[in-house]
This record gives sequence, structure tokens and C-alpha cells, in this order.
Amino acid sequence: MGGDRMRYLLLLAALVVGVMVIVPQALFTVSETEYGVVTRFGQIQTIYSTPGLKSKTPFVDQVQKFDNRILRIDVRVESMPDREQQFLEIDAYVRYRITDPRKFLLRLRDEFTASSRIGNIVVSELRRVVAESDRTDIIGGTTESLPDGTII
Repeated sequence: MGGDRMRYLLLLAALVVGVMVIVPQALFTVSETEYGVVTRFGQIQTIYSTPGLKSKTPFVDQVQKFDNRILRIDVRVESMPDREQQFLEIDAYVRYRITDPRKFLLRLRDEFTASSRIGNIVVSELRRVVAESDRTDIIGGTTESLPDGTII
């Protein structure tokens, strides 16, 4: 009688441990501010854009989450010459939103890579536009010369 009870408790403990290990691996949540992309061995299986509790195959599927809000990238400050070869310190930022998580994952993999690539593209394009523009077109205003020769 005591052996049956011990066996029952051992089976119950093993079941509880099994549930505690498998359930967190099988369930995940997607909030209203993100996309959930389920991949299996690197291949996209499912994309979730609605919030809630979702399921996946335990230990095989992986979940990547991407923000679906407007994201901001602070581009590094660059010194760029304008049309008159006057160097200007350009500080910029970019805002973007992930609208297609499938394309985003396949082309950029993650937000860090996206930030780096978008930042490089923006700096390159800014450099081109600044080089074609006058300083007054970029920063506005007019220059004034003081009696001592200083240009403001």
C-alpha cells in the first residue's frame, strides 16, 4: 500500500515537472505593439500580428518579436561639405515602421541590423544632398559680415 502511494506521488511529481518544462516552451504571448514570427530551423512557419496567447511546437520552434510601432534611429553625427566646400555638422534621425515582418526578417534579420543598414543609407543620401546644396538652403538665414571680417 505504501509503495503504491509512493509510486503515485513520484508519477505526480514527474508530471508536474514535465508540465512546468513543456508549457513555457509551447506557449508565448504577443502584445498589441509587436509582431510574433515563429520559425522552425530558420524557416518562417507563422506570423502573428494580433495580440494574445499563442502556441508553438516546444523545443523546435523559435519566436522572434518585432515592434510594430514607429521606431527611431539616431544617425551618427557626420561632417559633410556643402556646395562651397564648407563643412557642416549634420545630426539626423530616421523614423520607420515594420509593415511586413516576413520581408523584414528575411532581408534584415533583426532591428539592430536594420538600424545599421538604414543609418548607412541615410548618411550616404544626406552626404549627396548636402553636397548639392548651399549652406543657406540647409540651415537657413543669411550671412552677415562684421566690420572686423567675421562672418556670422
